[in-house]
Amino acid sequence: MTPKLLYTRFIFPIFGFQSSIFCSLFLFRSRIFSLVDWLRCEFTKVDNEYAGSGKRVYVGRVLALANMGFWCFNLFGFLLPVYLPKVFNMYYSETKVKD
Repeated sequence: MTPKLLYTRFIFPIFGFQSSIFCSLFLFRSRIFSLVDWLRCEFTKVDNEYAGSGKRVYVGRVLALANMGFWCFNLFGFLLPVYLPKVFNMYYSETKVKD
């Protein structure tokens, strides 16, 4: 059984669309907090004796900034403005009772 089939067949009927959205948003929110800690750690390594070479510090900073940009765009550019309204629209349009 593929993960997508498992996810749509067993997770959605039990918990519904709202819980899947909440789990996704909670996961990305917590990931952004850990990325902020990583950025803070990378940018404070200038005077630290365990910082490594200058090239390593530069690559670490670029990687941390790229990750932060990617996950922030994923949360604020896709999940909240695109995915959230689409899923709620699918959920509420399916549950309408026709007279």
